[in-house]
Amino acid sequence: MLNCGAVGAPYNGDPTAQYLVLTSRDGTWEADFRGVPYDRAPLYAAWERAGYMEHVIARVFRYEVETATYHLESYLEFCRARGLDRNALASFEEYRRASWNVRPGRSLRLRAEG
Repeated sequence: MLNCGAVGAPYNGDPTAQYLVLTSRDGTWEADFRGVPYDRAPLYAAWERAGYMEHVIARVFRYEVETATYHLESYLEFCRARGLDRNALASFEEYRRASWNVRPGRSLRLRAEG
């Protein structure tokens, strides 16, 4: 089974637009996974114009798109462990600061004290 890739939220640490090229050679298939950088600025601008970015959950999703890394579950646990309001922008900004160095493609696991 092959996953042909993802555009927007691949969650593998590679934020490019990813796709798969299959080529048949001598009766066997060769898979060539590729990634192409793309400009997300128009997407982010559209989200701003639509008012989506006023919601913390949209900011978490944008962070996932930017980093190609899972963050929602980690963000919610981060807030629970610290008694933070998960819908407060300040909580998300605190999470961003705490998660800036998370290994791409990995979920962040933070202890309550750290």
